[in-house]
Amino acid sequence: MDLHYEVHGSGKPVVLVHSGGADMRDWSFLVPSLSENFYVIAFDGRGAGRSPSPVQPPNFVEDLLSLLDHLNISQAAVIGHSMGGRIATEFIIHYPENACSKRERLQDISANTLFIIGDHELPDNQQVGEQFRRVPNARFTAIAGADHMVTLTHPEELSRDITPFVKE
Repeated sequence: MDLHYEVHGSGKPVVLVHSGGADMRDWSFLVPSLSENFYVIAFDGRGAGRSPSPVQPPNFVEDLLSLLDHLNISQAAVIGHSMGGRIATEFIIHYPENACSKRERLQDISANTLFIIGDHELPDNQQVGEQFRRVPNARFTAIAGADHMVTLTHPEELSRDITPFVKE
């Protein structure tokens, strides 16, 4: 495994996929609280942080699968921020057997889904949230005063929303 990763805690596996232009430090304020209840995996995507630069166009979904395989994890809750959310969604669409819940396309997702957004989010990302309303069992949470960098500015609120959801 050539991707840099860290693991913390124990329990149900939770893998954190950082946003584009960032690295696993995107999650540095959230990992301590999540690792009180879960086995948390944070990693640097290819070309970010301490992971190697790609020598060909990267396939972030396959990298995520390789990381889980390397750690002998057959299922995990996958949490993504921004571009990491897109990677998490594509991963679950392509590899539903590796996610804690089975999914195919947005409107066909039968598993519980949590979509968290700051109430000061950019309009483009608000539109992404509207697309996720097609998910039958989606729950939406808005975090007051949060913008796009919610992982860095509101980790306590994120943990309060994520922890009970993943425990279900």
